[in-house]
Amino acid sequence: MARPLAGFDTSNQRPVVHRLAASLAMVSAASTFAISLEPGTATPARPTQIVATGVSQV
Repeated sequence: MARPLAGFDTSNQRPVVHRLAASLAMVSAASTFAISLEPGTATPARPTQIVATGVSQV
């Protein structure tokens, strides 16, 4: 089940590093991850437009 760990604004046009405030327990429990682009500023209950996925190495 997909759940958001964090959200951030990407209005800056330069490359930026974002550190997620998710707990290590949440990250360690995940076997895969995805990055999505969402409209507006609210974090949705489920992702809509997934742009990247991967397998957790933690």
